[in-house]
Amino acid sequence: MKKTFKILTMTFCFCMVAFTVKTTAQTIIDQGTCGSDLTWILTDDYTLTISGSGEMNEGTPWLPHRDKIKTLIINDGVTSIGQESFVAHSQLNSVNIGNAVTMISSFAFTGCRKLTSIKIPNSVITIGTCAFFDCRLLTVNIGNSVKEIKYEAFAYGEIIDTFSCKANIPPTLYQNVFSTTHRLLIVPCGTLSAYQESDWGNYFSNIIEDCNSVNEMPRNKKIDVYPNPNTGELQITNYELRVKNIEVFDINGKKQKTESRKQKAEGEIVIDISHLPAGIYFVKVLTEQGEIVEKIVKQ
Repeated sequence: MKKTFKILTMTFCFCMVAFTVKTTAQTIIDQGTCGSDLTWILTDDYTLTISGSGEMNEGTPWLPHRDKIKTLIINDGVTSIGQESFVAHSQLNSVNIGNAVTMISSFAFTGCRKLTSIKIPNSVITIGTCAFFDCRLLTVNIGNSVKEIKYEAFAYGEIIDTFSCKANIPPTLYQNVFSTTHRLLIVPCGTLSAYQESDWGNYFSNIIEDCNSVNEMPRNKKIDVYPNPNTGELQITNYELRVKNIEVFDINGKKQKTESRKQKAEGEIVIDISHLPAGIYFVKVLTEQGEIVEKIVKQ
């Protein structure tokens, strides 16, 4: 009797496991390619997963399912999101972008009105024209590598409550990136004035700093940038910190070409900015312990 009961119990458990596997496993309902080394798979829960390596093609090979796709997963290895790839995907409400994407192309997510939040990884450099045009975004988080956001990228339909940008140099904003003024912009520690004095200040009524980022220098930084105001020769004293790179940007976030960089003495670096026109600039100093941005005035 005990043996029979044991056999029945084991059989029941096996059936339950089999039932669980059967009910949780997703079925592939369509698949194809969307780049020379990229594939896409759509499962019956309407999750679209893109895998492989390289750039996405333009267009929408999953077009017959556009009005049913709910979740998008772009795996690491994909380096761009193709132009018009997800236009008017009316049910799309969740997007996970992998850490290799550097470009979100024009019109990529135009008209995705159920998409209420987006997190753009640190790898992304450019957000294309109308990339999120006519979306209903409430929260936007942009990584630290974005250099430019093109025409009307977040315009129309937006109801952004909180926009966070981790770039220490304010990304260049093309015309009408936003179509209205928004409530809150969160920027890296030490960059408040840079954002306020750039085009970003025209779109956000409240800009605050987030001083909890691990990528920034401690408050007791060991770097001085002087003289300020400056007439042509910029001196950077790094004391015991090892400087890895120095860049100079104008007030709109555009990188300016420096004429020379030389070691003048131990712990001191000289940058010639005499060729730059008078105005406000931002000096980005990257060290092994993090980075710091200082505002200077060129006379």
